[in-house]
Amino acid sequence: MDSEVSERPQRLAWQQCAIQPEDAERLSIREDAVAKAEAHAAKLINCLEEHIGDQNTFSRNVIKSILDISIREEHRRFEMLVGVAGATGAGKSSMLNALLGYREIFPSGHQGAATAVPCKVAWNFNNNPGFEFVAQFCFQSKEEVTQTIDILVEAFKSRANPDESSFQSEKEREDNLQQIQTEINKGMEKVRAVWKLEEEDVRDLIDSACSKYISAANLIFDSNPAVGELLKLSMKTVHASTSKELADLTKPYLDSTEATHGKGTNFAAWPLVKEVRLFLRSEALKNGICLVDLPGQGEMEASRAEVAQKYSDKIDVTMIVAPVHRAADERIAQELLGKFHSLQMEMDGRLNKEKFSVILSKTDQIEVDDYTDLYGRDDEVQCLKGAMQIAQQEKKNRPNSRRQIKLQSRAKVLLRHFKKTSHKNIKIQKEEEDSIIDQKPKKEELQEKSVKFNSSFDNKLHAKALLRRTKAWVARAKKANKQADLEIQRLDHQLSHWAICNRNRHVGERIEQSFQRQKKPGNSRVPSVLRNGTLGVTVLGVSSTAFWQLRNPKGARLGFPQESFTGIPKVVQWMHKAILMSREKHLLLILSKYLVVFNKLQAWTKKPKNSNLVMYKAEIEGQLSKSHQNCLKDLESVFDTLCKNIEELDTLHEIDPIKFKFKRESVYIIKTWSSKDPKCPSGQKIFWSTYRAIKHPNGINYNWIVDLATPLLEALGEKWAGFPKESLLRLRNDVEIKTLDAWKSYCQALSDAVGKIDWKLGEQIISILPELTAIGTSLCSQISSLLDAFAKEVNGLHSLIVPSIENALQPVFKEALQFGGPGSHAMRQNFLAERVPLQCERLVPGLCQSIRAAFRKRLGELKKHSVKKTLEAIEEAKTQVSIHAGVLSNNGLSAGKLIESCQEILGMWLESPGKDLDHILKQDVSVPDKVTIEHIMSMQEAHSTLFGDGSMTQTDTEDSDSESGSDMGIDATGSETNQVEEMSLEHDVSIQDLEMELKDLETQRKKQ
Repeated sequence: MDSEVSERPQRLAWQQCAIQPEDAERLSIREDAVAKAEAHAAKLINCLEEHIGDQNTFSRNVIKSILDISIREEHRRFEMLVGVAGATGAGKSSMLNALLGYREIFPSGHQGAATAVPCKVAWNFNNNPGFEFVAQFCFQSKEEVTQTIDILVEAFKSRANPDESSFQSEKEREDNLQQIQTEINKGMEKVRAVWKLEEEDVRDLIDSACSKYISAANLIFDSNPAVGELLKLSMKTVHASTSKELADLTKPYLDSTEATHGKGTNFAAWPLVKEVRLFLRSEALKNGICLVDLPGQGEMEASRAEVAQKYSDKIDVTMIVAPVHRAADERIAQELLGKFHSLQMEMDGRLNKEKFSVILSKTDQIEVDDYTDLYGRDDEVQCLKGAMQIAQQEKKNRPNSRRQIKLQSRAKVLLRHFKKTSHKNIKIQKEEEDSIIDQKPKKEELQEKSVKFNSSFDNKLHAKALLRRTKAWVARAKKANKQADLEIQRLDHQLSHWAICNRNRHVGERIEQSFQRQKKPGNSRVPSVLRNGTLGVTVLGVSSTAFWQLRNPKGARLGFPQESFTGIPKVVQWMHKAILMSREKHLLLILSKYLVVFNKLQAWTKKPKNSNLVMYKAEIEGQLSKSHQNCLKDLESVFDTLCKNIEELDTLHEIDPIKFKFKRESVYIIKTWSSKDPKCPSGQKIFWSTYRAIKHPNGINYNWIVDLATPLLEALGEKWAGFPKESLLRLRNDVEIKTLDAWKSYCQALSDAVGKIDWKLGEQIISILPELTAIGTSLCSQISSLLDAFAKEVNGLHSLIVPSIENALQPVFKEALQFGGPGSHAMRQNFLAERVPLQCERLVPGLCQSIRAAFRKRLGELKKHSVKKTLEAIEEAKTQVSIHAGVLSNNGLSAGKLIESCQEILGMWLESPGKDLDHILKQDVSVPDKVTIEHIMSMQEAHSTLFGDGSMTQTDTEDSDSESGSDMGIDATGSETNQVEEMSLEHDVSIQDLEMELKDLETQRKKQ
């Protein structure tokens, strides 16, 4: 075994597959390699822990360094956030359930307040029984909850004591009260759910708080003591064995379902939840995908849009869900994303076909006949309709099953009659043979009867042949009917499929055209040279209803005979493609770390080739220390050069153009604040009560700060675009080459230094150069990973814009509130129109300085972490050399059984990893162009497997039993088999021909 372990291939399979052109093939090899490395590492750790007490001091130190690895935890922490956004009622929750393969995970919108908080769904690594499904609920702090109640209290006070002097007409007063009531209704939805209070109760508590000079919000909060106890938990975890059990446990935190919290208190906890995390096993969540279900937007309150904005910087892939009948609106993606978020994605390189998609939901909702009448004038649809008419007419002309059964039954009755007649004839023949010759009258009488029944015998043969022909015709008719029915089903599905695909294609083209029109260089505010990647959008159609109906006893929905037609598998595959590059880089990093650990253990378990070398530990360490220092110095120089190159990307020096442009755009935006619809400034106006949305955005449908942040981001984007993708690729390739070169020089220096002490020892060190090189490769992967993380953080510095504007404008709004009396509303508006642009102009220098400071801070952290990783790599190299030297001096393992166990496990690690043949990227999940007979037959077979379909089988069995029962005893002597041959069924024979023959035989029977 020792020789097997030592003779390792030059490059392992996961290293060799770099030349593999197929992404799916390459990724599956590396996924399999990581899974096997984890399994082998677990076995090695068990072996080492069992024998650590039997080893010498040197070996125990080595074992401790191996046991201290946390590679598996690092691998499991990897996640790529896939954000899923959509307006309330868009079918987002249903689609997520279909993607996960569990129908009950997310409650639908009709259950009330569904998905009121962001919900993250990730892979479940817990294999313990009863923990197949795990949910964690993160609660808000008491301060956050009371702040929400404060907004409600202020609304009640404004309604009770309106500023009458600020209204210029009764209509203004009514509109203002209506807006206040809208805010109260939204707040009361939460108060009713948690505290079981009505408006009258809240008013009483507010009055009581005023008389006692205490906070009304705290008084309302304390009215349900269980709320405080629940919030003290900060986070609550539940687990279940089935998805149904998990759904029952999570409903009180996701919708308006009530449950017991604390000491027997029943209430719905969804207003108290900040975030929900679910852990389960699903194909969609493999390879680090983490779905983020963002709160429904559009009709619901702006606090949900605020949450979506909060996650926008963290999300790697974005999916917008929109009903197909509404998605044709060109503004759908922009309204759901928001202009600010869209601009961020454009600058970060996430607004492309690989990472941004619009999902057309509810594609099954279509009137096929109406659609084909309007749009189905091409030859394909006309041919389908013509074929359908012909098939339906042929079906109408085909004899029905009742007629076929009746024909077969009549033939069986005749056969039984003539069979009895045949038995009598046989009896007569026997009597004739046994009769005495001299009894002439008797013999003549028998002969007369025999002649009479001979015709019956012939008729019996004819009836038997007719029955067989009838059964053959019925069987052929059944087969033809089945094929005809399949063809009718196929045509029906194909017509629906054509209408669905055609509409999806037209809507998708409109979305893509609209997107390209908005983002072409002439319209986009971001210069093409600063964009990260090629802009684009992927449009996919899905039907969650059709997906689940395939698992329903009612059967498939028209146009969706198989799962691939529903579009759900295609969305799952698209997500995996979106994260492919990041996932593969992560796998290489993990594998390189495992390789360093296994190389260390492999060297430790080797038998020394020459155990007579005299070791001078102090002298070796002293000689090598210079090489270590030189390596660190060389790599620090590489990192210094990298940081200087990155500093050149800081182009945020000229701020005057940014100030000018932001101030100019803010003047127009502020004018829209007085309108209910900012897109239509000349429309209906709003009043000061709505302005509270600036300070308290959760509770009103306006988000002025984000609207104001958009032109600032556009102005910044013209001068600074973070860390462009092209620059990242160039600098990363450069630092990887320089790092590997420096490490190669370091390895050579180690070999030369040891050779100066003892040339034999130098030769031994040369043998571990591959192991030392693996450490350098791992270091290179880690530096590359640090650079990617740095780029992501820098590109996320846009998030500083919104809080900067909020902080700058807060005193302005407070000052505006000081205006009172007649005309105060107009004075407040004029004041804001004058002061806000000035304040916007003043905040630009501070904001730019904050962005640059954050940029430099993260750059310093990049260098710091890079040097730290270098020191760790040098320590690994020291350990590798130390282990080798220890083995050469017979200071290695002292337990032979442990050596054998470790070598056996290491030998398995060196085996070529298998390939995941069922990897989602290898599957053909595209929506087929046409519905085929095979699709229909496969659909029926799947339905029969799930729900059973015994009716046809039962009928066939009855026919078979009847047939065998009819034939039993017909040939009593077996002589008839030789007298008549079974008649073959002519292809042109019809049921009318058979009925005529049957009628002739029935006439013969009557004559007898």
